Amino acid sequence: RSDRFGWSRGRFVPDDPQDLADEAGYSLEAYAAGRMLASEEGSSSTTTQAAAVWALINKGARAGKGLADILLAAKNPMNKGHFGSQKDKDPGSPNFGGSDRYASTAQDPYDRDCLIAQQCMSGEIPDLTGGATNFDRPAGEKHPDQVAADRQSSGLQEVTVAGADPGLRFWRPT
Repeated sequence: RSDRFGWSRGRFVPDDPQDLADEAGYSLEAYAAGRMLASEEGSSSTTTQAAAVWALINKGARAGKGLADILLAAKNPMNKGHFGSQKDKDPGSPNFGGSDRYASTAQDPYDRDCLIAQQCMSGEIPDLTGGATNFDRPAGEKHPDQVAADRQSSGLQEVTVAGADPGLRFWRPT
């Protein structure tokens, strides 16, 4: 795990994503998913981390996009193509304070994070989510009931993932 936090005013990591993945010795897809794990579920169980990666894999499959494409996309054009915070921290953005991307990728991953991602991508760790495409942690949300209502109105239903840490919700298309 790198000690380098080359943040551009706390919004995004300015380093080139492919260069970071190459430096770490992983594919961009595994490295990006590993960053998501380190940032979103770094202290969670392996089962929970695998379920989060599978939600990302399923999201990508449904959208016809790669994992890095999903995680490097951002509503704020200044943040697009970079790893960074899930929240838009650009005070000049009309979306300031709102959700900017699928998940945070702000933290450098440990090898374990990237290995879990690789094992999910290869199918060595099977999908435990029943096709979930999203996840959230109500305790980390300002308005968790609204998040749930928004997910339900977009056609998602909450699913239970056996063995996942309590307090994390997984959502799949109905």
